[in-house]
Amino acid sequence: MASEQDKPQRPQPPPELFTRPIVYSVPGMDRAQVLRDRVYARPGGQELRMDVYVPAGLAAGARRPVVVFIHGGPLPPGADPSMPRPKDWALFRSYGELAAASGFVGVTFNHRLYSLEAFDDSAADVQAAIEHVRANAAELHVDPDRIAAWAFSGGGPLLAFAFRDAPPWLKAVVSYYAILDLPPQGTAPGASDRLSPVKHLKASTGPVPPTFIARAGIDSPAISESIEAFVAAALQKNAMLELFTLPDSKHGFDLDMGDNNTPRSREAIARTVEFLKARLEP
Repeated sequence: MASEQDKPQRPQPPPELFTRPIVYSVPGMDRAQVLRDRVYARPGGQELRMDVYVPAGLAAGARRPVVVFIHGGPLPPGADPSMPRPKDWALFRSYGELAAASGFVGVTFNHRLYSLEAFDDSAADVQAAIEHVRANAAELHVDPDRIAAWAFSGGGPLLAFAFRDAPPWLKAVVSYYAILDLPPQGTAPGASDRLSPVKHLKASTGPVPPTFIARAGIDSPAISESIEAFVAAALQKNAMLELFTLPDSKHGFDLDMGDNNTPRSREAIARTVEFLKARLEP
């Protein structure tokens, strides 16, 4: 039997993922009011936490649309326990601040995507996070009927609920370099059917939420092919879809590291914010 040392290990995330913000900013991001480390679920006794970014200066009783950010994965096994969890990465902190400065309530949270077999657990966590926000809408200054879900990378399959039977409160979906058709290899039995946005979009008979997809021109074939399949299905459904391509950019183009900080990458985020404003404002 091979020892643990002999087994192939998934590379650790680059340190820049924890310390570098997004490539785009707007005035007022530093004034967001942040409610940190709210416990939103306790599956098996494990506390799952979220941070909530609220626009500064809201009047008592004010309600704002909410943007729920869904991080990717799977997170590498055997990672240093001191490694920051996704909601504490500078990437997601800056996204939460951007949401608040743009007039939304931003929600970042940790979910249990620790392996390919864990997508069902993470899907349950996404639902629990949204339910927590809606149940505590008054306290969090949230309009529970104006919600957008924004997923990244390996978090794409967790958007399947948006296309299965889109809830009426879900007003918009955003996908950044996300896999949108979960393959069966390595995942739990049936997960590729339960958690494939492409499959659920094709089978949908109801309204499809307006969707914004930003894709990197230089990405893995699996991600690129899944996006192509989703776009084809959306066109077949005559769904409201905006596709933004960054032809010369790589996976993670929004993280301010390397040569990511380009006019096109900044434009992608700015366009996404405008899309959300158009979909979420009454």
